[in-house]
Amino acid sequence: MSIDTQQSALNVEQVQGIFSLYSAGRFNEALENANALLRAYPDEGILHNLAGLINAAMLQYEPAIASLRRAIELKPDVADTHYFLGNTLLQKGDAAEALEHFERAIELRPDYVEAHSKLCEGLERGNRLEELEQALARAQQRCPGAHPALALREAELMKRKGDFENARARLEGSAWQAADDDTRETAAYLLCDLCDRLDATDQAFAYAEEANRITRATLAAQRVDPDAYLRVIEGLTQSFTNLEATEWQAVDAGDDRADPVFLVGFPRSGTTLLDTILQSHGSVQVLEEVATVHRLESEFLRISGGDRDAVFGLDAAQVAALRDAYFDELDRHIGRDRQASVIIDKLPLNIVQAGLIQRALPRARFLFAERHPCDAVLSCYMRNFRINEAMINFTELASAARLYDRVMTLWSLYREKLPLAVHAVRYESLISDFEATLGDCLAFLGLEWEEGIRNYVDTAKSRGQIGTPSYSQVTQDLYAEASGRWTRYRDHLGAVLPELLPWAERMGYPGE
Repeated sequence: MSIDTQQSALNVEQVQGIFSLYSAGRFNEALENANALLRAYPDEGILHNLAGLINAAMLQYEPAIASLRRAIELKPDVADTHYFLGNTLLQKGDAAEALEHFERAIELRPDYVEAHSKLCEGLERGNRLEELEQALARAQQRCPGAHPALALREAELMKRKGDFENARARLEGSAWQAADDDTRETAAYLLCDLCDRLDATDQAFAYAEEANRITRATLAAQRVDPDAYLRVIEGLTQSFTNLEATEWQAVDAGDDRADPVFLVGFPRSGTTLLDTILQSHGSVQVLEEVATVHRLESEFLRISGGDRDAVFGLDAAQVAALRDAYFDELDRHIGRDRQASVIIDKLPLNIVQAGLIQRALPRARFLFAERHPCDAVLSCYMRNFRINEAMINFTELASAARLYDRVMTLWSLYREKLPLAVHAVRYESLISDFEATLGDCLAFLGLEWEEGIRNYVDTAKSRGQIGTPSYSQVTQDLYAEASGRWTRYRDHLGAVLPELLPWAERMGYPGE
């Protein structure tokens, strides 16, 4: 997609130069040049547009949104700007406003295929399936011709209706492999899922390989160091391996505020299902996948000057500063005056920072979502995650298994060395014995059983956009097909089984 510079008073070559830097993934340089020109031309919408695009590519959503809003103030009738803002809002998780801007882009340009496609994506992610069907019909009417992006949205709707065979046929019959990177990536992951549901395991795994190849080739993936996250985990593992019991003493920060419950686990181990069920309880409020612990970690690194070993010697004033940083971020998302009696902070890979969490929030409890390691790793490999330093590891089966091993090694070390209050919730038990599994979980949380937790599907549907790859699954009743799925892929998983099956044995899964 190009940007119209004909109406700009700027030198066209300067603007196109910035756009070329952006297209090549040289985001820092592009943003520096855009900001330099903005200082000279503060009322040029094209520059605010570019700054928004670049910031969004760098996952800096707030400045991206601010720039795109300013571009719309200056030029309210540019369809591309509404599309860019809608796309950024959708990535950030603000689906309601995103849909408004996609609608405005379509109003300005009725045959805007990309805006129609993203509108459909937002409706599907928000479980607004009737509106999705209407939006698709309108898109097909206004955008004549075979558009792979619209075929993708049709297939998504068919999948949500349980028509896996026709969804696969519709998508495979389109020209999705010749489409833009975003469409190709999403289509390949969807075909993987459809083939898996149709028990076409060889084809499903082949599509997973193709999807991950596409992901690894994106600019977002190429900008991420796949070993950076592993280095953090390995450093923490070394530090806590050397920890002596006398080095870890509780520190009273003089704060009696109740510490939350942290829902952690390896990704794709049932955390979204569990948090949706627990949200159906009247005394529970779940904070889903926000950066509270990242804020805690950032404050710790500031205090310690980047020395992670300093966690062992923090004094009361430093712990109090960490608690303040954490609760400030918590309150920013849910408001202190609106908090339920049990606050659950859910982000699976917060498991890596359990040591820091326990130091700053010593009364915190942990719900550990547990699933067969082979199923968890396979599911991570077959799902489309937003790329960052952790998720880049899921684009290779070997690196996904390696990450699992490193995370579980660190978690086991935390369990051995620290006085953590932990309750494990096994995904397979949740599926096979819902009432007993949830009863034990509620008892750990100090809560009584409520019949409302059986209505978790209604809870999921009422939540709007769910920002995890499980968003469509938690709007369905419990199903057992995902348990033991890995056994159908045993031949494909052969190289990583020696790393994963020992963990299954330690967790008490039946021997394979």
